[in-house]
Amino acid sequence: MRTLGREDDLKAPGQLDPLAASFARLYPPQIGTRRVVGPMLIVEHYLSRLGRALEAVAPITEELPGELVVKTAAELSVAVGASRLHLDLTAVRFAGAYEGSAPVEKGWAADRTITRQVKTLHASTKAGVAVYFRPHKGSSSELPAFVAAIETLAETLPPGLVVADSGLSYVENLCAADAKHVDFVVLLRADTGWAERLATDVPGGLDSLEPLDYVSFREQRLDPDRRTVWKGLLRPCPVTAQDGTHHDLRVAYIFSSEEANSVADAPERALTTANDALTPIRNRLGGSVHKTRRQVDAEVAQILTGNVGGLIVVTTGTRAGKPVISWRCHEHTIAAAGALDGLYALATNLPDPRGGRLDALRC
Repeated sequence: MRTLGREDDLKAPGQLDPLAASFARLYPPQIGTRRVVGPMLIVEHYLSRLGRALEAVAPITEELPGELVVKTAAELSVAVGASRLHLDLTAVRFAGAYEGSAPVEKGWAADRTITRQVKTLHASTKAGVAVYFRPHKGSSSELPAFVAAIETLAETLPPGLVVADSGLSYVENLCAADAKHVDFVVLLRADTGWAERLATDVPGGLDSLEPLDYVSFREQRLDPDRRTVWKGLLRPCPVTAQDGTHHDLRVAYIFSSEEANSVADAPERALTTANDALTPIRNRLGGSVHKTRRQVDAEVAQILTGNVGGLIVVTTGTRAGKPVISWRCHEHTIAAAGALDGLYALATNLPDPRGGRLDALRC
């Protein structure tokens, strides 16, 4: 039994610390004991509650933000703005170490190279408001990503139009969107074969395309002779999905004089770039870097990517035990590419413009 002392002495200034120290001397903690004291105890309490909430949300963290925005857009007035969406799939490249990262994986990029990346799918309104966004593994294919987005948008938002980039232009993607009754306008990739179909669909070539009465907002103040010339034609494009379902799609061939002017010198620039890259290889033949034909072929393969590969013909070989290289322009391919300058193709499941939907094709 011990006393604390006189009450007036305990209330005197500066007596609290000695009193606390006396308790420590009477009941000292065991060696190695650690105690948390001070106001951070309160902070720790609320942080632990926040942490438990985040752990509960973690399994659905990828889906939750996009679904919340879509749900809000469907129930509030912004749903009117969501009647036309722009869908885009972009590969975001990563460098460095990302051990244990689920989305960062190696996969094919748009330039046909394999890189460490994450594929991100966004859907935004015409005004640029994002209503759907979802990350996908870098190694995942485009089809399930687009199908999942189309299913969510079709079930949640009111009927409308989807304008998408060329990533959606594969037959299975288009059929999936059509099956969900989602109207779309999609830019077709070159490897979908639309240029080869042009000769059959439009026998008269570019000259047979019909003039389009369209003026962009930024050109409305220009004189008529300075405005972009637009021409186009809509042709049926029936396709069959892998599940056997038939879809009556259409292809809109669109010509833009502005686009034609901007790409007219693209082949020449590509040839110049290829020539600048191949000349140093020829100058270093037989050296340590280009000692064999196999080494030369490996470096040439990296140069002849994209559109350059079709514009130039490279020949390698061996002479007197040393590699040799030569190249020339592919005149036929260059001429064929120039004939389609300014022309692109859009796939759509919209009705024929004569049914009153011409403006929908002007997205």
